[in-house]
Amino acid sequence: MPRQVLLLRAALLPGAPGALAWQQWYHGADLDGLDPASERLLPLIYRRRPELLEPLWHDTIKQHYRRTWAETQMHLRDLKVVAGLLHDAGVRVAILKGAALVIEYYKDAGVRPMSDIDVLVPEGDAARAVEAVRRQGWVAEFELSARRLRTMNSMNFSDPQHRAIDLHWHLLPETCQPGSENELWQAVHPLPGYEGHLWGLHPADMLLHVIVHGVKWSELPPLRWVCDAHAIIGDAATFDWQRMLATTEQLRLVLPMRDALRWLWKNVGVAVPGAVLARLDAVKIAPMEHLEHYVRTTLPRSRYVGDFHGYWFNWWRLAADRSWLERVAGFRRYVLDRSEADTLWSILSRALRRRRAAM
Repeated sequence: MPRQVLLLRAALLPGAPGALAWQQWYHGADLDGLDPASERLLPLIYRRRPELLEPLWHDTIKQHYRRTWAETQMHLRDLKVVAGLLHDAGVRVAILKGAALVIEYYKDAGVRPMSDIDVLVPEGDAARAVEAVRRQGWVAEFELSARRLRTMNSMNFSDPQHRAIDLHWHLLPETCQPGSENELWQAVHPLPGYEGHLWGLHPADMLLHVIVHGVKWSELPPLRWVCDAHAIIGDAATFDWQRMLATTEQLRLVLPMRDALRWLWKNVGVAVPGAVLARLDAVKIAPMEHLEHYVRTTLPRSRYVGDFHGYWFNWWRLAADRSWLERVAGFRRYVLDRSEADTLWSILSRALRRRRAAM
């Protein structure tokens, strides 16, 4: 991780500090042996600090940049098609993650790799949106039942060309409460060039999504969220910190936001106001939120049961108005609904079959 921090500093710090970080990172670096997370950052350095690159590195990274640019253009083409068909179905569509960052913040298709397109629709339109996408030949990973609609935040689609769409009706697994995105939808703005078919999130809402999603444990170390957050905040003096604070507290996502913002301030020079950090420090955090933050940022997903250890925290948030006894008693039903199962044994059987198939 220390070397990855140097690479992040090289990409994000202007002038001499960024150049020094690059020289410290470059000493002993192996272009052919880079970890995938670090490799993803090189196109950004190619565009922002080309003067730092040796000729061999410059030419190699240029090819990587061009490949990323071409792949991103195909994703943006798919996005335009999906946005149009959902618009025709009467569904509003907002963009998330990579496509949103490329269009609104980086403004360069070659610097931000992505593997799919992520869109958000109002929760009340989720079933209609799913059906509209399926009619165009996209294959859903599962059937969207009323049980899953209540307990999940998104579902994936793919097509024979291995393209992928992640369709969200809630922003995050932590925000599956009915109406949790009402204020978000009131603050969206139309994106130029998309004929009124596509909407962008308020920067404060975009930052919250990027950070809370990005800091979770991942097989690929989550470095991208640092660059993404840096790009979204931009000029910290004009960023709407008050909206970010209000939404963070309302959704009880203080811990990931507090730790991430402090990290950005310490390591890559983001001028997070001291008053913002002080307010986040002053928020009283429930013990379950501390445990949730630890689990989500340190424990990997299971090959056989996915993010099962996160189910309790999703349920705990969804059942916030219930007593502890009611939460414990209702967890079994939540797991069954989320898994579209009738018994816990059937869930275990699926996991055992996946394990045998993987052996």
